[in-house]
Amino acid sequence: MKYLCFFLISWSSFGQISLNDLVLWVKADSAVTYSLDNRVSEWATSNSNHNLVQSSHNNKPIYLENVQEINEKPSIQFNGGNWLSVDFLSQYEQPNTFFIFYNNCTSKSFS
Repeated sequence: MKYLCFFLISWSSFGQISLNDLVLWVKADSAVTYSLDNRVSEWATSNSNHNLVQSSHNNKPIYLENVQEINEKPSIQFNGGNWLSVDFLSQYEQPNTFFIFYNNCTSKSFS
């Protein structure tokens, strides 16, 4: 099971990333639009108008409200066949920096 905690993209030079340079920043605890069966149709960004969307029901990821492994925080679950898309309406020069934080858990063992 994969939990996407947050995702951000920056198009800036290497080094410290200025929040002003972020092109896409989404958080699972805000601006998520999902159906009664928790299928995510839109995930609004915190810093721009580049919202992530999916119109096909079978390709929509699942919204999880309280995930124990991340301190009861919400998450968006992608199972390999689910995805959201975004149209930046422009191309960006290199270098690009992507940060994706996730937890890939298939089994648990606690001592």
